[in-house]
Amino acid sequence: MMLYTEIVRRTQIYLEKDLDRRLRETAAAEGRSAAAVIREALRRYLSGGTATARDPILAMVGVFTGLPSDAAAEHDRDLYRSTARRSGRRR
Repeated sequence: MMLYTEIVRRTQIYLEKDLDRRLRETAAAEGRSAAAVIREALRRYLSGGTATARDPILAMVGVFTGLPSDAAAEHDRDLYRSTARRSGRRR
């Protein structure tokens, strides 16, 4: 039986409070450990890759301009409002 400690090496890092909070929020949201998030980020950084290279949705961040400030919360309104009016359906 191979132990996890035989595959990886333990290390310690110091993080600012805000960075630590963001790390733990991300890990919780993704259902992963903070260590897994750090390993993934470090692999990406050392390979020169970015999150947008892996995720086409993230690649779209910042591409669209002129959207209402509440576009994320009210996307149905912005996507379907004009379609519903043209088809005669009420929303």
